[in-house]
Amino acid sequence: MVDRIEYNVEHAKEFVDRAVADTKKAVQYQSKARRMSFREASESLSLNGIKVNSTSDDSGSNRRIPHSGPVIA
Repeated sequence: MVDRIEYNVEHAKEFVDRAVADTKKAVQYQSKARRMSFREASESLSLNGIKVNSTSDDSGSNRRIPHSGPVIA
């Protein structure tokens, strides 16, 4: 019975060691992906900003609608 406990403890330690290594690797990958995502998003925004500014004709969303009801003073 003691041999079986020792065997299970050894295997548990191996699993934990591997999990620690995998977690470190996952953190590195996530960090790299986040940096790439941020870089791509900033490039996209700057390109879209240039595109929007060059084709903007101020024909829409910020217009005021004239008031058609009675004026209450």
